[in-house]
Amino acid sequence: MLFVVESSADGKPIIILSMPKRILRVLKWLGTTPAVGMCAACERQFTLPMAAFKNIVEARSKMQGLFDEHECESKEGHEPATGPG
Repeated sequence: MLFVVESSADGKPIIILSMPKRILRVLKWLGTTPAVGMCAACERQFTLPMAAFKNIVEARSKMQGLFDEHECESKEGHEPATGPG
């Protein structure tokens, strides 16, 4: 998380929190199938059930769906992350 401090017109400080972009990173692969993924912005992890590994295309789609559906929060859990995704 990046903190940027600026001054407003009245001289009061403004603190801007900047979160990294939401990117799905695969942490563990079983062959060519993603097994464990993580959001680069909030570090939330996503795992697939064993039944999902029977079909590589469906497993990849399921992992992407879990990532797309999650609500990203800061690591402290107070500020929502910003950015695309």
